[in-house]
Amino acid sequence: MPQHEPSSGSVDMQQLIAAPNSLVDHRDTWENIAYQLRSGRMPPDAAPKPARADADAALELLSRALAASPNALGSRTAQAPAEPPTTDWFTYGYDAERTNWARGETRITKDTARQLQLTWRLL
Repeated sequence: MPQHEPSSGSVDMQQLIAAPNSLVDHRDTWENIAYQLRSGRMPPDAAPKPARADADAALELLSRALAASPNALGSRTAQAPAEPPTTDWFTYGYDAERTNWARGETRITKDTARQLQLTWRLL
């Protein structure tokens, strides 16, 4: 399991983005940023929060960029397939990396999402 640094605000995002080969050379930092975004710890509580849709879009973009970039350490981690063989969730969090991203989902779209409704609740 990867080590995740505490959210200290010590990462200069502009410098990280501008760095050549940033996704390869600083992969652990980018993976930590994705983890912090996914867990809701980034941005910190005292900082203004972006809209949930914006945060989700940034996380999806970062996840796709990491999946598409070569791993600096070779095959240290297995890359997730672009499309899973099934839409079933065989483990908690959908896949072995627990991304909670059902890549094969095709029935829920921007147009059909407004039709979703709560069907049961556990109190």
